[in-house]
Amino acid sequence: MFRFFTILAISSPIDTNVNRRNEPLSRRDEGRPLWGPDGPKPEDIKKDGLEDDWFLTGAAAIANTKGSSIIQDIFTLEEKPGTEKIESVIISLYSIKGINTAEKDGVAPEPQKQSVKFTDVTDKFSGSNDHWWIAALEYAAMQTGGDSHIKSDGFKKQGGPLEAWLMITGKHLIESKIDRKKQDWQTELWEPISKVPENYYMCIKSVSNPTDKIKDSITSDTWYAVLGHDNDEIVTLFDVKKGADFKLPFQDLKDNVGWIVIPKEN
Repeated sequence: MFRFFTILAISSPIDTNVNRRNEPLSRRDEGRPLWGPDGPKPEDIKKDGLEDDWFLTGAAAIANTKGSSIIQDIFTLEEKPGTEKIESVIISLYSIKGINTAEKDGVAPEPQKQSVKFTDVTDKFSGSNDHWWIAALEYAAMQTGGDSHIKSDGFKKQGGPLEAWLMITGKHLIESKIDRKKQDWQTELWEPISKVPENYYMCIKSVSNPTDKIKDSITSDTWYAVLGHDNDEIVTLFDVKKGADFKLPFQDLKDNVGWIVIPKEN
């Protein structure tokens, strides 16, 4: 079963700070960088006080993508006049409600710009004690809202990476349930995994009853970001609850995947 989401994408706003985008940015008075010299990374993410594992998982998958600056492109840096001190960031996100309204009206959706100050990032946000781009992204998502799973006061557990990707990219998505009655279901699962992370991102959701062989690695009905694979079909996944990646053989993983979310390629 496939669900297709066709979203009209528009160009990102011009970023006047392109040349400085990958510079470590210090959090005011505390010396904590926004992100490292290589930009946002999955390892910057770890679940904290919000019920947004699914949002963090979607962000981790996008941050892992090579050959892309999706996360950096939605950030605009604000400096204090006359100095190089970063006072805050502006994050451009799409409201899912706004996307649906725009589609109905036949126009391109416009992202909303949310200003996030350093002082907005508290201990309940992911990454607030280290690289804090993900905390700023959580805060901006709460201010943007437009979805039943994201409110100004927090998140609800029932969301998925699909919503996170819609808010971040405004692009086409496919959410697909694994149908093991199909003869080629294993190929349909492996094919997108094999594309990660070269300009591609993917998340999987575990089944309700993981097999005994991997139940210590995967919990039931949980979203994980796919970070990559090797030639021996060992798949690397990211667990936002632990803030760490782990590896599983594809042959062990395949029977424990219930859903996948991938971009809709043109």
